[in-house]
Amino acid sequence: MALLTVLIFTLCVDSSWGFLFKDSADLDFMNGTLIGTVQDSRVVKTSGCAASRKHPGILYIHNDHHHAGATIFAINATTAQVVGSITLTNAVNSDWEDIAVGPCPTREGVSCVFIGDIGTDKGHPAADNIYLIAEPDMVTGQHNVPYEKILKYSFSELGSDALMVDPKGDLYMIAIQRGGNGGYYHIPKNAWNSNSRVPLTVSGHMTLNTGHEKDPVAGDISPDGIAMLVKTQHSMLLWRFDANDFTGMFQRQPMSVPYIYVWQDEAVCWNHDGTGYYTIPEGTNPPLHFYPSSGINSY
Repeated sequence: MALLTVLIFTLCVDSSWGFLFKDSADLDFMNGTLIGTVQDSRVVKTSGCAASRKHPGILYIHNDHHHAGATIFAINATTAQVVGSITLTNAVNSDWEDIAVGPCPTREGVSCVFIGDIGTDKGHPAADNIYLIAEPDMVTGQHNVPYEKILKYSFSELGSDALMVDPKGDLYMIAIQRGGNGGYYHIPKNAWNSNSRVPLTVSGHMTLNTGHEKDPVAGDISPDGIAMLVKTQHSMLLWRFDANDFTGMFQRQPMSVPYIYVWQDEAVCWNHDGTGYYTIPEGTNPPLHFYPSSGINSY
């Protein structure tokens, strides 16, 4: 089993709060607006969201901790209403903590959904599995499909709540913080070729001095790969990339962007064209908020 190269970064922090934010005057994000509430009794512990590339205007969300089983829900991004569901018949939801949409690592020109069974369920060890399915041709109605591939990995972290994919199909995870420090992991798409559990190696740490051991709770890379959002318990942070130079991007300090605090808000995702982002929390009838901008290229 080949060891994966892991990119780790350390960010400068301010002891009073956390990050030393850059001037965000050049950003053009607006304050969040309430789209609606997801009124479906099956949606009670939302822990991840991702925007469909194949069906613009559709978001994929899911529960954690066994709730509603191994099921992804498709919601209308303009109404927050559930329009369909996809159940992975051969998968297990030990603790699904995040979801991402991007290029399939095994098929050219196909958009895939990556589901991270990567969290720690009430102190139990993480399953350390990532499921893969191609985006379906139809999202309305109920669908039962087997997962196409599973990536099994191992590492020394407690788990992760943030799974992201870049425009090349490479995956990125940020581990749950321990004492304010956590590993940042790059998983190249060729890892899907392994039939064995792939060991991840840490070579450093990132620092999130937010005062919460569970930070960060979510993350997403923009569809064009030039920016990344990371959600903590009480804030939303943004990093910029330069020409998909992910390593160089992590040397920068993050910027704070608008965020409406909602208790147990554990999901963030860009919309399908990167002109804004959504948040959705846990709980029954969770509110869906949208934060528009004039486009990523504006900053």
